[in-house]
Amino acid sequence: MNLKLVVPTSLTLGNLLCGFLSAVYTAHGELPLAARWILLAWLLDGLDGLVARIVGSSTKFGAELDSLADMTSFGLAPSLLLVRMYGTRTTTFALLFLACGAVRLAKFDARRTEEKANFSGLPIPAAAWALASYVIFPEGGIWWMAIGLAVLTGVLMLSHLEYDAMCFPLGSAWGKAKIVLFLGGASLIVLFPSYALFPLSLVYVASGPVRWLVSKG
Repeated sequence: MNLKLVVPTSLTLGNLLCGFLSAVYTAHGELPLAARWILLAWLLDGLDGLVARIVGSSTKFGAELDSLADMTSFGLAPSLLLVRMYGTRTTTFALLFLACGAVRLAKFDARRTEEKANFSGLPIPAAAWALASYVIFPEGGIWWMAIGLAVLTGVLMLSHLEYDAMCFPLGSAWGKAKIVLFLGGASLIVLFPSYALFPLSLVYVASGPVRWLVSKG
């Protein structure tokens, strides 16, 4: 394998491994730990694409592997976690989330070659981040809120609402503002992980509808 592919591929496989471990811990009832594996997968997913672009190793192989890893870590693992945490009454909604995630990934893959600054529809890692962070949120034991979150994020994944991509163009004021916001959010996560992760995920989830409402004036 080309040396340039080793690091991003290793990060993608790390993402896949995190999804698998989340499913294992879900099966054993260790749900906060299962949720944290999903959050770690989210971090690795962000890093693999960044590293691939930096070293110039973005390939079709990497894109296909990334989609398989994402389906495991951000589609299957959160769905299993939802059912294990809140009972079989959430099964239908977990399946809905899983199906929406699969369609979202297929849609993203079909449009991968298009040069776009932002995402069309809520990215599946962000949807999984919202569900996983709700599990470890101190007030996250309300089953109907978890169902509502699964339905909301599922619908938003299939929407055409615009979501900001995690890129930071330093030549623009918005790019610099995003760096400040990112560092502020990261600091809150480091200091208060259980309390900060879920509210921050909701900010991003809500940003798509808010952007649309603002554009409509």
